[in-house]
Amino acid sequence: MNQRVIKYKIVVAGNGGVGKTTLLYRYQHDTFVNASQTIGVSFIIKKLNTQGKNLTLIIWDYAGEQKFKFTFPDHCTGASGGVFCFEATFPRIYDTLNDLTEWIEIFRQKNEKDTPCILIGTKIDLLPDLKKQAVYHIAKEFCENLDLHGPFLTSAKTGEGIKEAFDGLAELIINSRKT
Repeated sequence: MNQRVIKYKIVVAGNGGVGKTTLLYRYQHDTFVNASQTIGVSFIIKKLNTQGKNLTLIIWDYAGEQKFKFTFPDHCTGASGGVFCFEATFPRIYDTLNDLTEWIEIFRQKNEKDTPCILIGTKIDLLPDLKKQAVYHIAKEFCENLDLHGPFLTSAKTGEGIKEAFDGLAELIINSRKT
């Protein structure tokens, strides 16, 4: 008996160069590549089974450069979930987290108030353990202030935390929709 496939649109946003495309390539192919800069928008499709449901995640990857941001409101409308990425290295953590506030505000204006959103920190393979703890605490406070789930600290190079972040988001979406 074939089970119905549920499709969810996921939006990934954040500054250029934080590693969104590389992160998504690792998630889709379980391989590390140095991805080139995204121009405008691209997407990947990921199939998974969680909570006994067959899901297809259609994950939209937005270029982080300011010149492409004008397309973001139209493309993020109707999303089932949001992923907001910052670079966990110092000093980039501060700028990339701060700039997420605008991405999140736009996303929330175009979607239901309770649409699940997660925060992902990238490039943690570049940090010693002590710095990872500091990054986690900074990001956790950011999550609390902006009502985001997470933070999930990830590395596209090693694969650390990526599956957990996206699987966690899929579960949040399922639970929020009672599908």
